[in-house]
Amino acid sequence: MILKRLVKNIKKQDWFSVLLELSIVVLGIYLGFQATQWQAEREAKHAESQLLMRLLEDLTNLESENHRIIGHYNVQLEKYNKALEFTRNDDSWKLEHKVWRKQLQPLMGYADPVVDLPVYQEIVATAQFSNIKNQLFRSELTRFAHKLGNTEDSNKAFLTLYGPAYQSVFDHLTERKEFPNDVAKNKEQKRKQLIRDLHTMRNTVSLLRTFTKSITEQASTLRIQLEQDSVKPDSA
Repeated sequence: MILKRLVKNIKKQDWFSVLLELSIVVLGIYLGFQATQWQAEREAKHAESQLLMRLLEDLTNLESENHRIIGHYNVQLEKYNKALEFTRNDDSWKLEHKVWRKQLQPLMGYADPVVDLPVYQEIVATAQFSNIKNQLFRSELTRFAHKLGNTEDSNKAFLTLYGPAYQSVFDHLTERKEFPNDVAKNKEQKRKQLIRDLHTMRNTVSLLRTFTKSITEQASTLRIQLEQDSVKPDSA
């Protein structure tokens, strides 16, 4: 309709009407472009909000789980100290196997720190970094993800130290008739080796506690930052 009127007015040389019709067309195109851009920005904001809400949930879970694991490490380290004191006591070597088992059994194994951040992995896999507008936060999040990876690698390295010591102590626990008598008879070697094994296990748990505290504190910092930025899902 507008095009027909425009051609008609040009033929009539009604330049005022021509200018008016052209203004209407240009204004319509401009408003359409603005509406499209506004909708795209609104959708991008909604996508960012949803992404950050899920990330906030992941950080909260990671922080909570690692707090629980740190508590487990603390209890376990206390038990290691008691076990080492028990092992150094000469009178302990006169006791039965079941008493030793009660001292050593709670020391066996440890909980791995939680280093999974599923939403970050999804962001990397689907190239969604552009959905996070805050560049500083993006950088901090990337550094944190690298730290999680380093913690996981360190845990694997610790296991190479912990594993042989664990196996040695485990063997003592299964030698019901021989242990602790066989170790007590060879005081200078086997007894010292048992103490060294317990120290190795305790030091591994202590290092894991340090690493876990570090990633938990950083997760807390990122979580607080998101909460202070009032990350909420878009109403749309």
